[in-house]
Amino acid sequence: MKPNVSCEDASEVEPDDDDGRVWAADIPNLPRPPAGTQRVLNMRSDFSRVDVYYVMPNGHRLRSSVELARFLEEFPEYRSTMSPADFSFATPKINKKETSSSPKSKKFKTQN
Repeated sequence: MKPNVSCEDASEVEPDDDDGRVWAADIPNLPRPPAGTQRVLNMRSDFSRVDVYYVMPNGHRLRSSVELARFLEEFPEYRSTMSPADFSFATPKINKKETSSSPKSKKFKTQN
């Protein structure tokens, strides 16, 4: 993750490895996912939007800050290693030019 990167500046967006196209640009300066968690971006098959969810160390998938709060309530052992400030459910900006003619869905995983 690069600091002070803008999704608006095409020179700062790295293309997809498989065919060189940029499907979506994630929001800059997101918090790094806590150790043992993974931030997953899933573009819907109709390319209307990207869904964001986190896979937690115990396998639970969380789709919102409300689910995160419930998770930390239900599993207090994780409170010492993560807090709500460590997560962002903000959705990336979709590159409509690339997705309008593309026939396949994309799933991305954020590196931590």
